[in-house]
Amino acid sequence: MWLESEKSEAPLKEVCSGDHLRSLGQVFVMMLGFWFASQTPTILPGILIQHLHVSPEVTSSAFLVGSIILFFILFFGFVGAGRLSQVIGRHTTIVLCGAAILVGGTALYYWLVRHALSGGSVFGTAAIVVSFDVLVVSPWGVVTTYISERFPTHVRASGYGIGYSAAVVIPAFAGFYLLWLSSLMPYVFTPMVLLLMAGGFIMLGGLLGPETRDVELHVSDLGRSAALPAE
Repeated sequence: MWLESEKSEAPLKEVCSGDHLRSLGQVFVMMLGFWFASQTPTILPGILIQHLHVSPEVTSSAFLVGSIILFFILFFGFVGAGRLSQVIGRHTTIVLCGAAILVGGTALYYWLVRHALSGGSVFGTAAIVVSFDVLVVSPWGVVTTYISERFPTHVRASGYGIGYSAAVVIPAFAGFYLLWLSSLMPYVFTPMVLLLMAGGFIMLGGLLGPETRDVELHVSDLGRSAALPAE
């Protein structure tokens, strides 16, 4: 496909101008949400041990059980998200995933905190952790496909690389945001703000972008800004 397509002499410059820049901006907004969502599972162990006073043994056991189950479930979660996007469209799937993270992810996190505060069991904690991780991580099954379909062949690598990677910079400082938020609310509930932001950015990014399920990836016309609908 790439060998047969026309080439751009300056793909980085081209993807940062004109219609490509608008596509890049939309992808950037969407990926802000996905990266914000991905921060929460990484800070859960610290919150459980240091702030909810769950023993390290219980926390380790819960995450061990959760990780084993998650290994198998996420395979189907990724496949499920990809299949759903093939049936109802990438655009709609991404918006629904954003809504699920905003509502379901936030609710599951709150449930996890309440469960831990009440001295819940290892398997109960593991069940909530697995449910939370599946809900938050499964939507990544459609991300790479969607971003690839947002850019024509001659700037696809540049558009994908920038849109996917540059958005991680702001969410990477999530720890600092949580510390700032802790002056306004209990620290253990601050990740809920990240989840609300994540769901909001994902939904906004999805709504700003077009449907790409039926696009033709091989576009040789350098003047076109996105893949064309398949004939």
